[in-house]
Amino acid sequence: MWYVHYINSRNVRVTIHKSSCMYYRARKSYETYNGRWRVGFLNFEEAHYHAKNPGYKNIRACLNCCLDHML
Repeated sequence: MWYVHYINSRNVRVTIHKSSCMYYRARKSYETYNGRWRVGFLNFEEAHYHAKNPGYKNIRACLNCCLDHML
């Protein structure tokens, strides 16, 4: 299992999901009206680091799949 970001450009927010999350699996493409998916993080810590690194301040974990990693 790996982790992904959903970067919501309108709300300037990043949500971290597991690759098995229903929200990620139900996507129709990597680009959406409000943002985009960024994939390929080996663990939650790496996904969180890469969300903070570009300067996103509003970072959260998905309430559906990442309850064990609440920020």
